[in-house]
Amino acid sequence: MVGRNLHVETHGELANYDDTSLLKVNRGLVINPANVVELDTKNRRVYFDQEHIVACDISFRHLKELRKHLDEDVMK
Repeated sequence: MVGRNLHVETHGELANYDDTSLLKVNRGLVINPANVVELDTKNRRVYFDQEHIVACDISFRHLKELRKHLDEDVMK
């Protein structure tokens, strides 16, 4: 996990990590979609700040799920 003043490494498999507030975005990374500021679907990157300093890549497989989750949050 990466974030402003936060970087946590965990040993084990992400498949065994059960937290409904986090989404898997690639093989070795989970994010908190509540902290997403911008989603660049063309380049498959997600940004967590306005300056585009804190970012991560999203796999093609998980992009659709992330978009759906972010759209649901906007509707609330």
